[in-house]
Amino acid sequence: MKDMTSKNSVSRSTRWLGSNSLPCAAAGATLLAILGLTACGAREDDKAASGPCSASYRQGMLVIAQLQLFNNMVEGYKEGFSKQTGIPVNGLKIDVKNAQGNPTNFQTLARSFASGPYDLLGVIGTPTTIALAQSTKNKPIVTVSIEDPVGAKLADSVDRPGSNVTGSIDIPPSAQVLDGILALQPNAKTIGTIYTSGNDASLKFNKEFGAAAKARGVKFVQTSITGSNELQSAARSMVGDVDAMLIGRDGNVAAGLPAIGAQAQRSRLPLYLAYTGPGALVDGVVGGFGSDEREVGELAGVVAGKICKGADPATTPFSVYTGHHWQFRKDTLAKVGLTVPDGLTKTSEFVNGAS
Repeated sequence: MKDMTSKNSVSRSTRWLGSNSLPCAAAGATLLAILGLTACGAREDDKAASGPCSASYRQGMLVIAQLQLFNNMVEGYKEGFSKQTGIPVNGLKIDVKNAQGNPTNFQTLARSFASGPYDLLGVIGTPTTIALAQSTKNKPIVTVSIEDPVGAKLADSVDRPGSNVTGSIDIPPSAQVLDGILALQPNAKTIGTIYTSGNDASLKFNKEFGAAAKARGVKFVQTSITGSNELQSAARSMVGDVDAMLIGRDGNVAAGLPAIGAQAQRSRLPLYLAYTGPGALVDGVVGGFGSDEREVGELAGVVAGKICKGADPATTPFSVYTGHHWQFRKDTLAKVGLTVPDGLTKTSEFVNGAS
């Protein structure tokens, strides 16, 4: 058992917010809701940028929003690139720009990077990755912690992208999420979730989780919302009808997670997340199943380093993260009367309070 009681925050996360995809007409939602929007429009205006794989190699990094987990990914990216190329981290030339969750900024910054003197472009977030891919076909693009590059039409396949886009993939195995919930609640018959209508990432996860639940004889109830203002009523509607609640990687829902957690806590309804990360385990959350965002960033950095050394992004496979694990809140476990079994304890982390 990894006991993290002395540290209320653990650097664990996944790429849930940047992998969502909502219709472009929805652009006007809150910051985290906007994280799920798919960028629209395209322009290619490349300035040539060339240089050997050395300290002169210049990169741009487009980050979808200002969140600590994304900062951790960027730091991991730098470390991975440094390890692969031998260039010291403090000697890297990486211009990081943040889109602040604004779809207008996705396009503006994407065009700016595409026309700038960069050898390679890093990016965090599916909508921002799409914006970059639409803006340039000539410069290598390395996306960090994307969930479904093929589904987003950014690549032909994971093993052979066939385009200028590659990077790291972070997909939480839905069956393992279900296994964790049932390990704590073996008698659970119904699990509910809340997701944003039209969110491609949520729909994909829900489909996979629903299939896994059906195979185990568990009913999966899905409640959709169109905005974060509907979250409280959606959470209340589940009380008494489900044995547990699961929240997937949905930026819109994440924006209102404290309200969902408060409702779950009042009702003693176990609440789980299909992700972790700084600030994710709010009051009311039993635990989350996620990744180490710094490691996911490092994987992408290694891919970028290979391209710097001459690899073709079209034939450079995406690097897939496989180190997902559970992180639990001791105080919430006690409040809802749940115990983590020994088999799961050995591979999980435990914290007291929000992480």
